[in-house]
Amino acid sequence: MEVTIDVDQEPVTPNELKRWSETSPYFDTIYPVNEAHRSPYRHNQKLNHRIILWQGDITSISVDAIAHSINRNLSDKSSNTRRLFLKIGPEFRHELYKVVKGCPTSEVRITSGYNLPARYIIHTASPHYSTKYRTAAETSLASCYRNVLQKAYDMRLETLALCVINSVHYNYPSDEGAHTALRAIRKFLEMQEEMGCVIVHTIVLVVESCDASMYEVLLPLYFPRSLQEERTAVLRLPMDNDYVRNDRRIRIIDNPQHFSYKIISGNLDLRTEVI
Repeated sequence: MEVTIDVDQEPVTPNELKRWSETSPYFDTIYPVNEAHRSPYRHNQKLNHRIILWQGDITSISVDAIAHSINRNLSDKSSNTRRLFLKIGPEFRHELYKVVKGCPTSEVRITSGYNLPARYIIHTASPHYSTKYRTAAETSLASCYRNVLQKAYDMRLETLALCVINSVHYNYPSDEGAHTALRAIRKFLEMQEEMGCVIVHTIVLVVESCDASMYEVLLPLYFPRSLQEERTAVLRLPMDNDYVRNDRRIRIIDNPQHFSYKIISGNLDLRTEVI
């Protein structure tokens, strides 16, 4: 499929976009609301204000860094990859293939943003999906998001645009990928707040038209905009959505033999141990 690029398109800044906290809650009357229902993803207006859902071209947004999903051999032909090649040109292609070289699944690589409005591009390799190894794919995808977020934090980047990292080209179901993405983003933002050291102030979740409606429906499950929406959303969470299990107990690593959830020298570390 041919990708058209508007080279004269003005950069879009996060300040021009509506934050999730500024959108109206959706009150679902289909599900009964029990006053005792409390979601593990509580209504938190501060976290909601850090999230923006935007349908658009990720290469046109003016942020500190954008995320780019690619395969391990850097030979992905997604629409975002083609946009990057068309907009940046041969310098980017050279750095990607000659300098960055291969990128193992879930790991990240950094390149300059060149002439894009973004300063950096954080590349990560999306996993392949099969029903037989569903848990492994889910863990790998969650690691993709966590590693991108961790890199942004370590580089002290305040604004980050995230693409949809999972790909239907690798058989990854879009809805399962969205749940994994939103859980990882929520946990990262919660950990920043708990530490009292917020570095990444704004995350723009950039989606294409095929994913926009799905993310609009699923975002309230993890970022409810009111107590009513939270109580309704908890009934719509996946049945296997155990908050601790699916997040693989994201912990701060003290040393390889001892794991505990705490702050180390004021630094956030999202590296995980599957237990």
